[in-house]
Amino acid sequence: MNERFSIIINNFNYERFLGDAIRSTLDQTWPDVEVIVVDDGSTDGSRTILSGFGGKIIPVLKTNGGQASAFNAGFAVAGGEYILFLDSDDMLEPGAAREIVARFRQHPGASKVQCRMLLIDGEGVSTGMFEPGGALESGNWRDRVLKLGPSAYPSVPTSASAWPRWFLEKALPMPERGFEVAADAYLKDVSPLYGSTECVQSPLVRYRVHGANTSYAFWGNETGARL
Repeated sequence: MNERFSIIINNFNYERFLGDAIRSTLDQTWPDVEVIVVDDGSTDGSRTILSGFGGKIIPVLKTNGGQASAFNAGFAVAGGEYILFLDSDDMLEPGAAREIVARFRQHPGASKVQCRMLLIDGEGVSTGMFEPGGALESGNWRDRVLKLGPSAYPSVPTSASAWPRWFLEKALPMPERGFEVAADAYLKDVSPLYGSTECVQSPLVRYRVHGANTSYAFWGNETGARL
């Protein structure tokens, strides 16, 4: 069975964070990881940073089209059985891929595995806050979502969600117009219709809060808490 883990980093003008994000993916303890970096038409020094990683990553260079188009472009070249879209200002803990694969193995019908996140500041220093502040709840949320809408189940931002290939082959390519930002909302909304959502309680992602996060503005401080 193919158990390659594909990490697709979507980047636009985040040269100051991009290197940290890439290095965190290259430090994964899972033995079969491919790292794809989709640069969505950056005008800063992002592409120079990409060239410094040589053959360790798969670069996808495109004109600016927004986050949904970056997701589509990255998935088009991904070979993994499991896929995680990582924002280029975030980082993964070294054991992230290994723990996520283990959870998918335990729940082959899951359409998403998600985890908690440690919040860090713009310099990468821990704030001591976690998102969400309490435990995430696993479950099959199809009936609840059909009745109450897609916001009726507990979910997390882009970098803390991983998806099986079989689900993404149904969901992607996703509409690009209207999802130039917060494209993960599309996948979040439809995934409960296909399978269960399983959760890892340990924080596997370092989520950077630096004042310009579109996703942090979208998700807000609804459940973050100091532990």
